[in-house]
Amino acid sequence: MHRVTEFGEVWLFTRERLAAAWEDLSEEQLHWAPWPGAHSIAEILAHIAGAEHYLGSRILGIEPAGNEEDARLDRAVIASFIQEDESFPYATEELTRQFLASLLERSGAIAKRAVSNPSEEQLQREFRAPFGNIITGRQALWRMAQHAGYHTGQIWTYRRHPQFPRGE
Repeated sequence: MHRVTEFGEVWLFTRERLAAAWEDLSEEQLHWAPWPGAHSIAEILAHIAGAEHYLGSRILGIEPAGNEEDARLDRAVIASFIQEDESFPYATEELTRQFLASLLERSGAIAKRAVSNPSEEQLQREFRAPFGNIITGRQALWRMAQHAGYHTGQIWTYRRHPQFPRGE
């Protein structure tokens, strides 16, 4: 059993809030966007999973693009969010509730390992961040700890939009 760091406490808290923001939504609500070209909640969730996978893998020293699915998940943090001219790596039809839950479970397992008692070597490890700058594992933990919280606020803003589908 790993000791959970303060990074981990923040990450766990934001992940709980994230779950509350999306797990009761219908498919229609998950795919709604407030204007043409805006990201849907489903895309935001895949992006969060991509960020956790991207940063967590690199903190842990895991081959980040070990297979095609890992590479695609890594692209979800960058494509269409940071590199706005790059197509998002998942088609709308793929982003079902079940698929999103599996992406978040997969990325969450990696993130939890990364935020739980990282070694000094992992904290000092340097790698390229999604924005292209070089960061350390410690700096990646700062980002990972708050990232889901940032987008959770975005999801709640969408949910309060007057045109958001109200469901059944």
